[in-house]
Amino acid sequence: MRKYIRPFFLVFVAFLATTLISCQRDFFNESSAEEGVMEFVVDSEDQIETKAISDGTTVDILYYAVYKNGEELTDLRPKEPVQRGEDGRFVFKIKLVKGLSYKVVFWAQSSKCTAYDLTDFEALTISYEGVANDETRDAFFKTEDVMLTSNTQRTEVVLKRPFAQINFAAIDYKVVTPLLDEKGFTSTIRLNDVPNVLNLITGETSGSVDVEYDFSAAPSGEDKYFDNQHLLRYVSMNYILAEKEKRVYTQDPLVAVFKYGNVVLEIPIHNLPVQRNYRTNILGYLFSADISFNIDLDEIFDNESNEKYPIQY
Repeated sequence: MRKYIRPFFLVFVAFLATTLISCQRDFFNESSAEEGVMEFVVDSEDQIETKAISDGTTVDILYYAVYKNGEELTDLRPKEPVQRGEDGRFVFKIKLVKGLSYKVVFWAQSSKCTAYDLTDFEALTISYEGVANDETRDAFFKTEDVMLTSNTQRTEVVLKRPFAQINFAAIDYKVVTPLLDEKGFTSTIRLNDVPNVLNLITGETSGSVDVEYDFSAAPSGEDKYFDNQHLLRYVSMNYILAEKEKRVYTQDPLVAVFKYGNVVLEIPIHNLPVQRNYRTNILGYLFSADISFNIDLDEIFDNESNEKYPIQY
């Protein structure tokens, strides 16, 4: 009895052979590709000349992830974060294949901060629970496209904040100076519809939560400075996640709340402007009988002319 080999079986065998050859070719190409070492020198963008709040000094650890063709190379994710060196920079080396394109994603923060969930670099989640005026929430990020073209290569990276920083500074701070110095003065903020998820690769934000930090003492550091006209003192400082483009909170006002002595003072800020890597400074007379202030949207690092908003009462 003559046996016939069915056509579909021959097609399957041919397909299997082609697949094996292709996989074998890819394997040998990958394994024979020449590797080299890329050294990264990572710094945070911070040009504040004097010791002050938000000077970036609380940031002491760096996390990173490497992506190729949109997929993370999980074996290159470090088991422990990179420690900040004595010169203030993060330095580390990784092996990469020459001639291939990679994306390297960086996130630097304080080792004391537990507000950030880094499980997924494409959806870093931020918790706004905890105290106000918390400098350990300061953090920086960036995504860098790299390609290794020699046996050893050095790449310098400068990180930026993903946050807007909202500050209140009082000209009439002497009204509450004794309480400030004795930690008898506390403050917080309330703000609705704040994003809480950040894609570290694209920089896009998502999510929406209502923020209300717990009361805490005013920010520390060298908190007096001149704005060319007045001597001011910071009485509140908080970070929120912000988009790259300016956003104005028009739906609900930001509310700053100050407690000192037997006083509970609430100051609503309507049409609050915020922007990533910018300070929103509310500057003025906050504790006098007649409250008045200006709002400045100030790029943190370039010291360019501020975008000023009219005095509010």
